[in-house]
Amino acid sequence: MSRSEVRTLLGAPLKTRLAIHNLKMYFEYLLQNLTFTSIIARMNRLMRALALAAGLFFCSCGSRDLKVPASPTYQSIQTLTIRQKCLQCHSSLSTYEGVLQNVTPGNPSTSLLFRQISSGNMPQWSPKLSDAEIQAVSAWIQNGAPND
Repeated sequence: MSRSEVRTLLGAPLKTRLAIHNLKMYFEYLLQNLTFTSIIARMNRLMRALALAAGLFFCSCGSRDLKVPASPTYQSIQTLTIRQKCLQCHSSLSTYEGVLQNVTPGNPSTSLLFRQISSGNMPQWSPKLSDAEIQAVSAWIQNGAPND
C-alpha cells in the first residue's frame, strides 16, 4: 500500500477503513486459495441455485384457477382478487370505503377499478386477472357493490 493510500484511509471514517481492509483481506484470501476448478464449481452451484429460485418464482406467479362464486360478494372480491393482486401497490383498497372510491355502484363501465382491470392496465406487477375474476368484479359492481 502506498503512502497516499494510507493517508486516504486514515482520513476516512473508521467504518470505511474497516470495510476497505476487510475487502482487501478477502481478495487476498481468494487469490491465494481459489483455483480455476473451484471457481467453476462455485459458479455451477450459483447457477443451479439461481435457476431453482427463478423456477420457483415463475411457478408461484402463474395463473391460478380460483373458484369465483356465481353471485360475487364484497368479501369474495376482496379475498380472491384484491388481496392477492392489488394490495401490494394499492393499500387504500384494503377497506370497503377505499374500494368504493374507485367504483360506481350499478355501473361497471364507469368504475375506475373495472376499467383498469378489464383493459389489462392493472395489475401491473402481478399476473393479469382471469376472465372469471373480471366478470365477478363486474357482476358485483352491477349489483350495486354491496358491503356484505
